[in-house]
Amino acid sequence: MQKSKYLSPRLLTLISMDFTLYFRKKGNYVFFLVIPFICGVLLRVSTSADTFGSYDSALPIVFALSCTAILLGLVLSINMVCKDFPIIHRKLRKGLPAAYVILSKTFLILVLCFIMAIVLTATYLSTLKTEGMDASGYISFYLSIFFTMIASAEMGLLVSTLPKITADLASMAVSFIISFQILCSGHLPGIDSRVNEGLSIISFSRYSITLLGGTVGVVSSRFANTFSEMLESFGWLTGFYVIFILFSCLVLMFINTD
Repeated sequence: MQKSKYLSPRLLTLISMDFTLYFRKKGNYVFFLVIPFICGVLLRVSTSADTFGSYDSALPIVFALSCTAILLGLVLSINMVCKDFPIIHRKLRKGLPAAYVILSKTFLILVLCFIMAIVLTATYLSTLKTEGMDASGYISFYLSIFFTMIASAEMGLLVSTLPKITADLASMAVSFIISFQILCSGHLPGIDSRVNEGLSIISFSRYSITLLGGTVGVVSSRFANTFSEMLESFGWLTGFYVIFILFSCLVLMFINTD
């Protein structure tokens, strides 16, 4: 096989190993295929014909869609890295660049989130009829789910690389992150304070909910109803994604030099 001129052979080998190890375990197929399907079915049966008639009626299901994507992304990466951390630590001690470890995991996460977002989106939208959605709306909906998943998965990757993190601590971190994303989303009814509004800026659930609400055709100033508003929200999610990758690399570099 011809070697890539742009990717290190060592990185390609690591990516191949990560894919082989992950897809070798049959239990992993349940998580990235069956669980998104079940979530999609549950969300679909919770959606009625008039759900997307207004902001107030659409918010609960849009909230649930966003939280589902966030939770799937978090659990995916945390389970993946926590199990492999002893192996990763040994490889770092032997001189493997921290960036290679993160890039390899990131590539695997991208592929798995791509699949999970397809399953979740297809299951949820397959029998759903919304007046405000056309072909571009379906694509935007999928991209909203996908970008939410990869942002949350990279946050989970960052948490998993923290020193002395254990499976129990990681589970507690998931609970805290989900709680923060819900309470500080800027969309929770009854919570309208300057502090919460300020915290919502660093909560990617805010931009996920804004995107999803706009893609299903709900006209509201709280949702992204124009191309520029959607582009801004996608930009925020991409920014979170990149920042989490960079910080994960820095944390592993610190561990390697400790």
